[in-house]
Amino acid sequence: VVGIRGDSQFLVVEFSPAADARRPLTLLLATTAIASAAGFVTGTAFAPRYAAVYVVFYLILIALGLSRFAPGAARIAVVAVVVAANVVGLATVMFDTRTQTGQAAHSLAAVPARSVVVVCPDQLGPSLSRAFAGRFDIKVFPPHDDPRFVEWVDYVDRVKAADPKGFVDGALQQAAGRPVAVVSSDAYKNFGDKCHAVEAALAAARGGPRLLLDTNVDVFEPMWVHLYEARH
Repeated sequence: VVGIRGDSQFLVVEFSPAADARRPLTLLLATTAIASAAGFVTGTAFAPRYAAVYVVFYLILIALGLSRFAPGAARIAVVAVVVAANVVGLATVMFDTRTQTGQAAHSLAAVPARSVVVVCPDQLGPSLSRAFAGRFDIKVFPPHDDPRFVEWVDYVDRVKAADPKGFVDGALQQAAGRPVAVVSSDAYKNFGDKCHAVEAALAAARGGPRLLLDTNVDVFEPMWVHLYEARH
């Protein structure tokens, strides 16, 4: 960013960005600042995928930095270091356990097909829908028709307006005596004790649950699974 190639042997470092780096650097800093300010004001959490909006400017700056080195051993060494650092970072992301979705699906392997699975919050619904592959009847809280998606329109208002007891009554009616499993998490904003209220209503109707999967707080998307046995 601040380097200029003087000749084949020297790299001149200045106190201000090089002319060709100023625009991508400005766009990178401005995008980051605007996004950070908006997130702070709205209380929005950051997810790594959000960096996609500015990663192109970051890559341009890397390419400009590499171009400052004359062709030869120095450039090759710098490229090797950059590539090695990125490979390490990619490997960390690829092999890091980011969700307990697979564990949740495995924990329900012995539960009869067409049992009702209550998912709270509904943000767990898309990944669980893929993992369950149509094996269970999924009901999400706050309720909407398709668990494969999250209905973001008026989301916070819908969460606040949702009635855990009424929701559970509908889930039990749909279950018709079959087992009811709950996949839930405390890691989401705006829900307060709503998901716990859902479980309390289920416990009042079915008795205490059996723990099939406990929360792993070291996972980015943690969850637990409770099973409320069938009632005839």
